[in-house]
Amino acid sequence: MAINNMDNYDGFYGQEPRLPMPKGEVAGEVKVLRDTYTLAAAFALNDELDMGFVPEGSTIIDCKVIIPASVGATGIFTVGYRAFVDSDGNTVSEDADALILSADAGGQAVFARMLAGVAGYGKKVGKGGAQIFATCTEVVGATGGQITIEVQYVND
Repeated sequence: MAINNMDNYDGFYGQEPRLPMPKGEVAGEVKVLRDTYTLAAAFALNDELDMGFVPEGSTIIDCKVIIPASVGATGIFTVGYRAFVDSDGNTVSEDADALILSADAGGQAVFARMLAGVAGYGKKVGKGGAQIFATCTEVVGATGGQITIEVQYVND
């Protein structure tokens, strides 16, 4: 049987001198960027919803889309971020589905959550923060429904 140390454990307990635990990875407090939009008009293909910024110094750890009632027979959204600078100073390209690949509210309510392997999981946000946005990838014909987006991150 092999016993292997994870990176932070090895850095702090497995060697001398000990390496500091990375910010936000030990006892980090989860913070939420959350916003709601009421569909006042139909959404066309590629219409977007802009929301706030995940702050500089944060690591994105989760995203959810909640649409509590059907928005008609059709209606699919993705969630991603605009181009931003990561914590290493590299430009991360805009990615419309980096957080949520598909939230399909056509004909039913939906609760979509970030899936394993999406591009945005674990992204470390640098200078200026990262703006989050949703894109309509299938026309929404109904009005009056609501879409709520929550992005969770740590930065302490």
